[in-house]
Amino acid sequence: MNASFSTTPASSFHAIFLVVLLLIPLFSFSQEGIEEKAAVDTSLIETIVIHPVYALKFKSNDHHFGQFKGALGDELGKDVMVVSYEGGPDKRFPMFYKNDGTSNEDWYGWNQKVLAPFNGKVVKVYINEKVNQPGKKGGGRASSIIFERNDGVKVVYGHVQNIQVKEGDQVKAGQHVAHVGNNGYAWMPHIHVGAWKNNQPLQILFDLKAQGKLLMK
Repeated sequence: MNASFSTTPASSFHAIFLVVLLLIPLFSFSQEGIEEKAAVDTSLIETIVIHPVYALKFKSNDHHFGQFKGALGDELGKDVMVVSYEGGPDKRFPMFYKNDGTSNEDWYGWNQKVLAPFNGKVVKVYINEKVNQPGKKGGGRASSIIFERNDGVKVVYGHVQNIQVKEGDQVKAGQHVAHVGNNGYAWMPHIHVGAWKNNQPLQILFDLKAQGKLLMK
């Protein structure tokens, strides 16, 4: 049997997307608004448990240690994408988008609600009005929200849109604070999450008990 690759626009986009998905952790969140550099000490790396970003099923790609040379918000961060289980046998395969994925509206995460990571306050908001087209990498600083907890832990959400909070606002864990966008240094709709304390990056875990409650509603 003679194997060949399809060159139709849809299959070409799918091939490109699979490559991009594997490379997501290779691209920086590019936060020009965070000037501090992480003072990374592998013996001191700690974890933080935060509220799930979505009230939906999701997958994430992690930024491994040393990937961004200590950039706060990027080091040990996650790129989190909404998924729908509609593909494969018995509809068990995770799908990130419908149709050919070339429109933001094709993506299951596009414009979905984004939830606050913990009880705390909003310390910084930045808005980038430019919207990217999936498959075409944008540039510049992404729209973002930085949250701070009473103990000094900070969490950033990047690539947001339709932001519902402003600097100085108090928020509760799970509160609706924004929607999923596609702006800045991004290839597709998703939310970047990064965490740190005293310039030391934190490894992020999601509260699975809270996630379970959200998914069972």
